[in-house]
Amino acid sequence: MQKPKQLITFYLFLFLLLSFVARAQEKNMLSLRYQQAYAQQSAWPDVLRWRKEQKAKIETAIANLDSAEIKHFIQLGQKAMDYTWPSLTASAYLDYRFTGTRVNYEALSSQRQSNLSSLAIAALLSKDQTFIPQLANGLWLTLEESTWVAPAHIGVQKEGVGLPGVNTAYIDLSASRKAYHLAMIYFLLKDQLDRYSPIISQRIAKELDERIFKVYIQQNNFFWMGFKGQLVNNWNAYNNNNCFYTLLYAVQDEKTWNTMLPKLLKSADFFINQYPADGGCDEGPSYWDMAGGNIINLIKGLNELSEGKILQTSDSLIHRMGTYTYKLHIADNKYTNFADAFATYTQNPTSVFWYGQLFNDAKLKDFAAFLWQQRNKSLPTNLVDFIAALLIRPELKHIKPKAPYPLFSALPDLEVFTGRQTDGSTQGLFYAIKGGNNNESHNHNDIGNYIIYTDGIPLLVDAGVGVYTSKTFSKSRYDIWNMKSEWHNCPSINGFNQKNGANYKASRLSYRHRQQQDVIAMDLAKAYPKEAQINHWIRTLRFDRSKQEIQIIEKYELKEAMASNTLYFLVTEKPKEGKGYLQFSRASLRYEAHLLNCQIEELPIDDARLKKSWGTKLYRISLTAKASRTKGQYKLLWKRNAF
Repeated sequence: MQKPKQLITFYLFLFLLLSFVARAQEKNMLSLRYQQAYAQQSAWPDVLRWRKEQKAKIETAIANLDSAEIKHFIQLGQKAMDYTWPSLTASAYLDYRFTGTRVNYEALSSQRQSNLSSLAIAALLSKDQTFIPQLANGLWLTLEESTWVAPAHIGVQKEGVGLPGVNTAYIDLSASRKAYHLAMIYFLLKDQLDRYSPIISQRIAKELDERIFKVYIQQNNFFWMGFKGQLVNNWNAYNNNNCFYTLLYAVQDEKTWNTMLPKLLKSADFFINQYPADGGCDEGPSYWDMAGGNIINLIKGLNELSEGKILQTSDSLIHRMGTYTYKLHIADNKYTNFADAFATYTQNPTSVFWYGQLFNDAKLKDFAAFLWQQRNKSLPTNLVDFIAALLIRPELKHIKPKAPYPLFSALPDLEVFTGRQTDGSTQGLFYAIKGGNNNESHNHNDIGNYIIYTDGIPLLVDAGVGVYTSKTFSKSRYDIWNMKSEWHNCPSINGFNQKNGANYKASRLSYRHRQQQDVIAMDLAKAYPKEAQINHWIRTLRFDRSKQEIQIIEKYELKEAMASNTLYFLVTEKPKEGKGYLQFSRASLRYEAHLLNCQIEELPIDDARLKKSWGTKLYRISLTAKASRTKGQYKLLWKRNAF
């Protein structure tokens, strides 16, 4: 009989072997399978067939809407009839350059897009010309915009941050989404628009060709495309999905299709090729909607186009991208929010459903129904999302909503682990802990960070990210308080905090899961600068389900003791203090009072995004060592209260 240590080594080897085989099978998946599917024939006839079938599906789905829903969307359209279209002025665009504010311009642009959607949906449902003149006003203004690129992203041009240059050609998140929106309006409402003025449809086709198709075909240096060998993130999946559907809905000639699509698929393959074998998204669940949630949309469209020749049920990496969605789910609308992810959020049920449908995964379908219920089972007001939800709703109606709430989830490539008290339940303790490195997408300096919820209610938390400004993605990013390790649940070691960069990372990571106990351990030493003089700092999390407690052991050795160590904790409520313990409403924290001094400070929250998750304040607990030593350990115990 093999010993436990030998078994762990064997299973780790097996996982790595299977991961390698899976990655080898799936490398350049989209490009290769598209080439195989259309080696002997053009895809263009399938594009025309798909459009015909898609229009029929949409018409059938609209016919099944009840009168109350139709009335609701018609009323939104009527409200938009009174909308005064704002100008997107040069000074508004320059806000980002001069003040670092991006929300003012983006809010105006978003309002225009929202009203375009309301008018387009109302025109689609009413099937008359009532809403077309006002829709044409909004379309004309959009087509007349100097750029569709957001002010925060225009800095890639040679002129730098500011107004878009005369010859600037770029595709960002905003440009690709506006293009998708316009392509769908063109596809669904061209006949109605042509009755008002055929010039509008002609202009849409021209602007899509000039701003998207030609730019995509001619450019290779956009960072998100990946053609220079760089790492890619959600931009790749989001932009490629939007550009794919813009092409699919609106391209007018076979040559452009045959030139652009293979390049787009090659770019999308870079995203899939770089994805970790465990299917984990280092940007967090809310950014997953733009990352894995968009790549499945693209794959679904390709699969429909090719009549099932792109995706295979054995594509384990793609499947694991989908299962990630519930592995970091805590309870209701609460998610593990490492990096820039949101603590309170509801993922897109449509993307989750497509994973479930394409892989015939009942758990994912149930979760999609749960998310749809979280969104009140209502159709979105954005045209693109409205159509997507409209097409899956008949199936969602017959699925019982259920969140999986897995007992334990391991993402060993991402180095994120979660566990809960009871399988399938939000009751009891929940934890999440991360290793990784400090150069991840949307990175915070947070190696070793962990969070704890009790009965689905946050206790020990990650503050997350605030409203984006020019500072957020600049060289000053790590001057922002909530990007720093000392404002995460991480230690300050020998007077030093963590540094950002790929070399600052966890090491010697190990994990073990049993029905009643999880143990995760990692060395945090490499997350800190060499000046910290750390030989090792082993953080071990041990979750005992039967005792309803989480033990944290910090075992360290320093080359030289220069300053006192401090353990930081960010919590949602101010605890009652006792000697060696802190009492919260649903749990307690016990610590070694003979080794550590306790200090509690209030952290006022004034950021609009953070307020949505935490209200007006959080609290930081600092447990500071009474003496500086070269080696030792600290033991902490989080215990759920008995009710």
